[in-house]
Amino acid sequence: MTTTLYGIKTCDTCRKARRQLADQGVEYRYHDLREDGLDAELLDRLLAAAEWQTLLNTRSTTWRGLDDRDKQDVDATRRAS
Repeated sequence: MTTTLYGIKTCDTCRKARRQLADQGVEYRYHDLREDGLDAELLDRLLAAAEWQTLLNTRSTTWRGLDDRDKQDVDATRRAS
């Protein structure tokens, strides 16, 4: 069974995870969310596996660049635009 790592190439944490998996000889497939996309089915699977707060990177430049109105009242059903 091959592990799938979901992330973004420019994310330092994702780079560290990829490096650690490679160093440990773990076979994995990398799914770049920007290049490979994130459809509703995949999002639902990820939300079933982790809390939505865990999946939302509020430290990202994308999040910080959003208008404050767009960041208000974000929850499991209302996603930031």
